[in-house]
Order: sequence, then C-alpha cells, then structure tokens
Amino acid sequence: MDASLWGLRPTPNPATPPKAYRPGGLPVRLPLPLLLLLPLLLTTACGGDRSPGAGDPPAEETEPAEAYVTVFFSRGEETVGVRRLVEVAAGGPVEEGAAGSRLPGEEPQRAHGPAEATARMLEVALREHLAGPTPAERGEGLTSWFSPETAHTLRSVSVDGGGSAVVDFRNLASLIPAASSSAGSAMLLGELNATVFQHPEVSTVEYRLDGSCEAFWNWLQYDCQILTREEAGHPSLQPQEAGHPSWQPQESGLTSSLRGLSAVDGTTAWISGAGGRFAFTRDGGTTWNPGEVPGADALDFRDVEAFPGGVAYLMSAGPGASSRIYKTADWGTTWTLQHANELEDAFFNGFAFWGPEAGALVGDPLEGRMFLLLTEDGGGTWERPDEGRLPAFEAGEYGFAASGTNIATFGQDGLAIASGGSLARVFLSRDRGRSWEVFPTPITSGTPSSGIFSIAFRSSADALLVGGDYQEDGRTGGNIARSGDGGRSWTLAPEPHGVGYRSGVAWRDDTLRPLWVAVGTSGSSYSEDGGLGWVTFDTAPFNAVAFAGPVGWAVGPEGRVARLRVD
Repeated sequence: MDASLWGLRPTPNPATPPKAYRPGGLPVRLPLPLLLLLPLLLTTACGGDRSPGAGDPPAEETEPAEAYVTVFFSRGEETVGVRRLVEVAAGGPVEEGAAGSRLPGEEPQRAHGPAEATARMLEVALREHLAGPTPAERGEGLTSWFSPETAHTLRSVSVDGGGSAVVDFRNLASLIPAASSSAGSAMLLGELNATVFQHPEVSTVEYRLDGSCEAFWNWLQYDCQILTREEAGHPSLQPQEAGHPSWQPQESGLTSSLRGLSAVDGTTAWISGAGGRFAFTRDGGTTWNPGEVPGADALDFRDVEAFPGGVAYLMSAGPGASSRIYKTADWGTTWTLQHANELEDAFFNGFAFWGPEAGALVGDPLEGRMFLLLTEDGGGTWERPDEGRLPAFEAGEYGFAASGTNIATFGQDGLAIASGGSLARVFLSRDRGRSWEVFPTPITSGTPSSGIFSIAFRSSADALLVGGDYQEDGRTGGNIARSGDGGRSWTLAPEPHGVGYRSGVAWRDDTLRPLWVAVGTSGSSYSEDGGLGWVTFDTAPFNAVAFAGPVGWAVGPEGRVARLRVD
C-alpha cells in the first residue's frame, strides 16, 4: 500500500530478513497473504476436497510461521505505520490465543476463499494494533489509546465477498473512556481506519461494540455509521451532526429526588438523593446499581463524593440529627456512619475533598459564624476548627443545600464557600480552612430563596458562580458571575439570551470543545467562551451536574439522570 495516498507517513521497509528453512520443506517466513491462502491453493491443486479420511496418515502438527503486518499509531498529529514480525498458524484459522477474537462458544464469522484470507489478515493486524505500541515504539514518540490492557478486546472480524468488513470489540468503553472526547475519538478512529483500510480488498468497515454499531458510535459520541474507504482516508472524522449538547437519559433505578452527584472517571459515577437512596455506575451509565443505606430511609442524601475503588462518602442534609456522614469502601455493600450531628441548629449544606483522605463540610452558620467540619484521615474523625479562626456571617446569610456544590476545593489547598440569602458572598481559604478572606459578588440576593447555589473552579484562577432565586426559577439576570483572579473579584456574565435560576455548574474539560455547563429547575445552559456567553439547550429540570474530563452527568427530580452528549 502506498501510505502517501492516505495522508499517512510511509514506513521504510526493513532489511529483508534471512530465510529460515526447515529440513526438506518450505521457508518458514512467508508473505502473509500467500501464507493465509496457501491451504486453499494446495487444496485446489490436489483436486478438490481433501478432508481427512480413514486412509489418511495422521496429520502432523503445523508449526507457526512468521509474517509481517503493519499497524498504525499516532505521533503528534500524524498516523504512523509500524511493521511487525508476528507468528501465524499456517493453514488454520487464526488461533484465539490470549487476545481472544471470539467469545466462548461463538462460531467464527468467516467467508471462504480470498475473503476469508483478508479477514484473517485483518484479524492478525488488529490484534497487534490493540496491544498498543511497544516500550521501544513509545520511546520513539508513538502513542495510542491501545495498550496491553486492551489486547484482549477483539471479539470478531469478518469480511464478505464484496469487501465489507465488520470489526466487533468488547469492553473498550470501560477500558479507555477518555477516548470519547473529540480529540480522543479522532485519534482512535484514525489509527483503526488506517489499519483496516491498508488492505485493498476492504471497501467498507462497520465497527461494533459487543455486537452493536450504535453502542460503538455512542461511546465516541457519534451517530452509527458504516465507513467507506473515501470517508476514512484521513485520521480524523467529523460527526454527522454538530450543534448543541444534549442530555441522553439513563435509567437510574431510583424514583426519589436526586441532588448528589460525583463523577469519578469516564465510566464511574455515583448519585444520591431522598429516602436514603444512592446508585453507582461502572460502565458509563449503561447500567446503574441502586441501593439504600440501612436505617437511613428518612434521610436526604444531598451530596456524594466518590473515589476509585468503590470508595464513596454520603452527606445527608436536615435539621439536627438528620445531618450525617456515611462512608463505604466496597461499592455500597456496607456503610459506616462516620459523623452524626448533635447540634440542634446545625444543617449540613455540602462537602468537597482534596483527595480520598482530606475533605471539608460546610453547614448553615452557627452563632453568626461559619460552620465547618474538616477531616484528614478519610473521615475517621470530623472536627470543627477553632471558631475564632472562622469568618462571620451577616444576619440572614447562609448556604443552600440544593446540589452540594456551594463548597469547592481548588489547587492543592484551596477551599471556597458561597453564601446566599441576605448577601451573596464568596469565602476563600488558601490553607485548607486555617485562614479566610471574604469577597462580595453581584449574584442576585436579598431574599431567603436567592443567592449563590454553586461554585466551581476550572483552575486556581478561573472560577464560576451560578444561582438566582429558586422560587422564581425563570427569572433571568444576575444568575451567573465569573472570576479570573481566583475568586477575589466577580463580574456578571452578559446574558443576551437570558439564563434562569441555576443550582449547579461544572467544567467539561475537553481538548476540542471545552464547556461550562450549568443546570437548574428551569433548564440547562452551556458556555464555550469561558462563561461570557450562554446558550440554553434543554428545559428539563436538573439539580446537579458533574464531569470527569469530557464525560459528565446531571441528576434531578424523580430519579432523573442523564449523560451529556457533545458533538
């Protein structure tokens, strides 16, 4: 194949390797196409079908032969071909081996004659591709989403007589969830397409995930499609439909109001809500596993913070003893009550963590000062700092527990808390709550139902506030403010199209299409220019939103959960 025809970097042919001869036989190293067609040619030359019969001598075990295949990886914006010498069982079907091209009990999907040989050639190349670059290749600057962890994900390969190929994978979405970003999908498809279409017999390819074209392309945030050679001739692909983001509903298995949400990575997230209920997903939301904390059916879990390995903290909000903290380290199988509030006037609002061991919880002020709990030992102890170090709140000023996000950590030691009611202010600590600064904001306030409901940081400098009046959730103006100096000063975002009350905001970190996304009971909005301009793209009610890189979810009333799709 002339790689230049594909916009690919040609790979120099290595020196011709010496041929290793077996006594009295053919050379072991053969061109792969001839190697794979050899049984068909020998059968034809010998006069047709030569199935083993009673008079045939016992068949000798065929030793594997060696052949060259080309696989494609990335170097910067280029897609680069790499030739590898691999072992292939001469004459038989490609063995399942460690990579496993078929599920147990599955019949191989194979055509006959040249099409069969093409499918086997393609299968060998894809196995090598899915194992990713070798350490030496990575040392030369080659990169890929694929690695030894994905080497076992080829489910089947077939090619029919017309050159239509079907390549089916398993488990890719859970192993490399970040590949669903815009840049990630372009890189992945560029490598796959180059590896598949290097075979001139292949005219089209359909990629599948566990047998489903829709599942494969939904993972990459595209519409299901069959690629032709012309469409796949470049290492990037444009989605069929570009435009506003959209929420893709998922079945949470819950019916209660949901306000807690924590996105751990591209496949794992936790949600929580009323009735002591929670749920988690480990496959990107295809399935959610609901549960209930024993003895907590009267509690409203308004915040959840989760970490890898099945670790999660739940915070319930309510007066007095209704405010509690629970922890699990085994995916919700068992729960430990870490802290039960004993102060009659305390009311938890939300919590945030710097890591699995260190976190902070904020509640409504007590005796005119901030209420704060801190842990440094994974929740083994939750302690109140010296009240003399905590900032004062004005009369009628407090926090909202609408989404558990009126508190946020940033950087290594930063902590931010937002207030509402009579005043809408931001309280900042650069040393994990030891000292504080307080800054005014222009967010709507002055009534018991108005103020800041959520604060989020894109970096230690760039931050965003959302809020408004939840009793007038359609009212626009004064609901979003942004900061470029780490929260010391705030400027209202111009709202030419009007954005209503919003209770949650989060940053979607993506190379090609990063977004701020804000949600509330009057709808969802996004900004692509750092929070200056906003577009409302959905009117369904949501309470909270969270992202892990480019992958994110929102939760709302009646067990509503949805994953964001961005084209």
